[in-house]
Amino acid sequence: MLIAQKDPRITIANIQGARAHYSSKDRSDNEKVITVGLATASGTRIGSVHVHMDGSSKFFPSRAGREGGYDTNIARARIEGHMDDSERQDPAGTSAGNQQDGQ
Repeated sequence: MLIAQKDPRITIANIQGARAHYSSKDRSDNEKVITVGLATASGTRIGSVHVHMDGSSKFFPSRAGREGGYDTNIARARIEGHMDDSERQDPAGTSAGNQQDGQ
């Protein structure tokens, strides 16, 4: 996973669940996603990534992920297909702007 390559502190990636599902963290996302949990070698959960079938993804940091700067590092990495809040599109095709994900 490219995200883990961009921040060497991320060493664990676990697929969560057995099938694609609609996001409970991003209610505006109308596509099914696969959720991948990310953690450090010590087991600290730093967040999860929602991956779409087209390869695009979005990172949802945990508190440790925000406080540790993981979300900033991932945003700076400019990973192809990774969406932040300002790049997400709503179903009408217009920018969704800076929405808060409730995390």
